[in-house]
Amino acid sequence: RDFVLGAKRCARINAVGGPGMRAFALRIRDERGSTSVPSGAKPDTDSVQLCTETAQKWTLELVAVAGSGPFTLTMHESPLPTAPSPRPVAAH
Repeated sequence: RDFVLGAKRCARINAVGGPGMRAFALRIRDERGSTSVPSGAKPDTDSVQLCTETAQKWTLELVAVAGSGPFTLTMHESPLPTAPSPRPVAAH
């Protein structure tokens, strides 16, 4: 599945395997095909987070490692977090 993540955005992608899907690997590849956020085989559920400064196209892959069956993918986007302003420290 291809998707575009806008500039200064983050995405949390969750995958959940259904009955029969015992383990899988969730990967995100950039436009060059490089794996950008690898994650190994995990039982039943997996989650990755991706943040980018510039708009980019990504490809999401879910590969069955053990078993087979249905699965669900969800993606939630949010603005890229900014660093909080430093708080002044009171002099002693």
